[in-house]
Amino acid sequence: MIAWQISVAPSLRTIELAGETLAVVKGTLQSFVGGYAKSQRWGQALMAHPADLDGVQYFGRRCGRTCLALFGDDKTPKAHQAALHVKKLGAMVNWKSLWTFLDRIQVRVAHVPSVPPAADWS
Repeated sequence: MIAWQISVAPSLRTIELAGETLAVVKGTLQSFVGGYAKSQRWGQALMAHPADLDGVQYFGRRCGRTCLALFGDDKTPKAHQAALHVKKLGAMVNWKSLWTFLDRIQVRVAHVPSVPPAADWS
């Protein structure tokens, strides 16, 4: 598995689809995690909204954490896409902080070496 680092501009404009925002947009958590068809319709509506958002922050139903979805593609690029910086870091098993990171996000790991390989990247 390869790890990538994606940096975004501090001016990135997103809407958080949780908490008080749900009441403002007249939605519920199920509006965004209940099914792909419904969440895709919400995404399309938010992407076309006059507020010209760059993306949405939402509660990931599989990871249980905040996730980020950015709007735009090669056909209809958004301004924030030019500011994205993508860096290939390397194999996850070579990351010296992998074990600390997995502990922090409470991931149970099975069938991996108990000692990381000698190579590392920061």
